[in-house]
Amino acid sequence: MNTFLIQDRDLKPVKISGPDCLKQRLENRFRLWKGEWEYDKQIGFAWDNVIRRNPIVKDVESLVRSELRKDPEVVSVESVEVIFIDTEEKAIQYEKSLRTAIIRYVLTSTYGALKGEI
Repeated sequence: MNTFLIQDRDLKPVKISGPDCLKQRLENRFRLWKGEWEYDKQIGFAWDNVIRRNPIVKDVESLVRSELRKDPEVVSVESVEVIFIDTEEKAIQYEKSLRTAIIRYVLTSTYGALKGEI
């Protein structure tokens, strides 16, 4: 698949394909709330199933795995780690804002092994 590069939240006139395109597509899937994009209400992640008091990490990781598998170029998902930034210590450790999450994944795609962080 081919698409244009989105960098620093801006569209760049650079055509990308292969694993770069897949990685960007996966990142975009998790940046959108499901139903948010008016042109395709099925695109995005169901964050409303995640954002609640004391979410169960294993359940969230299962939802992330399921979402990653929806991409036609993902063959298998090897590992998923979700880290909730819910304390000041974690915010400092990961250099992220409070009330955010980090999603790390390792998967096999039609292009080979792919590792990423959202």
